[in-house]
Amino acid sequence: MVRTIVKAGIVTVGLMAIAILTNPTRKDYRDYVVYKTCRQADRPPAVQAACTTIRALPRPSGQWVVDQYVRRRNYWLFSIYLVDSPLVRDVSLGVGGHFIELESSLPRDAEAGEINLSS
Repeated sequence: MVRTIVKAGIVTVGLMAIAILTNPTRKDYRDYVVYKTCRQADRPPAVQAACTTIRALPRPSGQWVVDQYVRRRNYWLFSIYLVDSPLVRDVSLGVGGHFIELESSLPRDAEAGEINLSS
């Protein structure tokens, strides 16, 4: 019985270590959300214009713009990421080097092709 408990403990610690080491970074999420948002075939005109602008900026500037809207809650084994911008709202779970979309939406004005940056 003691051996079983020790083995279970070793497996648990090993799995936790793997989860911690593969917890996606903020940069990983930023790249993911830009790729996901800008690669959509049916994206609204306002989102398409924003993607074109971000791609035209020098890389550090484009990353800075996206970073202004990305929030991360790090729980060591996994992270929850939130983007709440005038164009996109996205909530994703980052675990094991992957992202699982929990919520994703476009504000109504972005869907209509209009954009309100004052909010």
